[in-house]
Amino acid sequence: MIRGTLDGLTLQGTLVRRSALLHCTDVTGPVGVVASITAHEVTGGRVPSGVHVMAATLPPRATADRIVRHLPRTTARMTEVPTGEPGTMTPTSPPVSGARDEAVGRQRGPAANARTAPGTSNRKTEG
Repeated sequence: MIRGTLDGLTLQGTLVRRSALLHCTDVTGPVGVVASITAHEVTGGRVPSGVHVMAATLPPRATADRIVRHLPRTTARMTEVPTGEPGTMTPTSPPVSGARDEAVGRQRGPAANARTAPGTSNRKTEG
């Protein structure tokens, strides 16, 4: 299991916390796929000179999609929740009700809707 969290801004300037969880049977698979994606981006001229952190270059959502597509029994889940506003999440708070879950495209909490939003999926591959 690989998990990461990053605070940042939306295009509208709202402070949010983004989390990603990648679950697979063996971590060597994602490492290999990320190495392959990195090689593809470097040889395609899409990595600027001096970039030492691939997170600054690789598109996160597309990278997660490629990992799930190429590795059996792998799932990826991404969430984004507002932070720092009254009544929402602070850096040490648990996720707020109504947080959007990108992996399944639905709301959590009292406003939950059981339908999957158009154009989204569970992004789960069985092998």
